[in-house]
Amino acid sequence: MWFEIGAMEDLKKATQAICQRLEENGVPKEKIFDCRLVVNELVANVLRHSDGTASVKGNIKESCIEIFVRSTKVFIPPTVSACSPATAEGGRGLYLVDSVSISRTVSPDGEIKVVIQY
Repeated sequence: MWFEIGAMEDLKKATQAICQRLEENGVPKEKIFDCRLVVNELVANVLRHSDGTASVKGNIKESCIEIFVRSTKVFIPPTVSACSPATAEGGRGLYLVDSVSISRTVSPDGEIKVVIQY
């Protein structure tokens, strides 16, 4: 199920619903935390950098969680992430996403797919 997100309050509701579903399906709490981080970081980046709205959904497939994020205006994040210096105010989100996932891909139309193994 896709959740449409136009504002931070929508993001909060979508994240809660996705995490609740993961918990109901026996996903370990630390992996649910990782999923919450991924959803928040990617959707916030879409809202911040694309001037559009975002959609997010999560699937459980075997021992993995797949998180999909897309936007009404194509937003393609950098393919390589790096941690910003400690003195920088931002620029660590994508690095954190990559550190908790086994893969992050982007389709030509801008749909981001992140896979977290548990």
